[in-house]
Amino acid sequence: IDDPALCDTNWIVNGAQQSLTTSNTTCQLTDDYVCVQGSSFDGFNGEYRMAHEGVSLWLGEQGLDLDAYLTVTQINIPSTMFTNDEWAFALVENQTELYAFCVIGNGDSPSDQDRLEVYTCHDWYIKDNVTDN
Repeated sequence: IDDPALCDTNWIVNGAQQSLTTSNTTCQLTDDYVCVQGSSFDGFNGEYRMAHEGVSLWLGEQGLDLDAYLTVTQINIPSTMFTNDEWAFALVENQTELYAFCVIGNGDSPSDQDRLEVYTCHDWYIKDNVTDN
């Protein structure tokens, strides 16, 4: 089936039959972009588009050498100076692997506005280059 919506009520979710509605006008991608550029970011250099307005998730656009996205998360990297669940912008590859991060706070969750200002974060760390504290 080319379109999941054609399954109508033939979806089973948690044991109950459900309908699935799809639309290309209900949930559109925005035109808010950030760019990643740097010699330490080979493969990641390029445009990332915000998935939804007001959501701190930027998806790597076509042309990147790998599957990558930017988001906000808490990090804890044992045996380094980053062991306190610091809040950070994270550059993630292959859906699960933290590649680089930029700390934006320790303790309280960043404000909604702070979560959207990835372009203000300039002290990026490559995870594999972080040394013992």
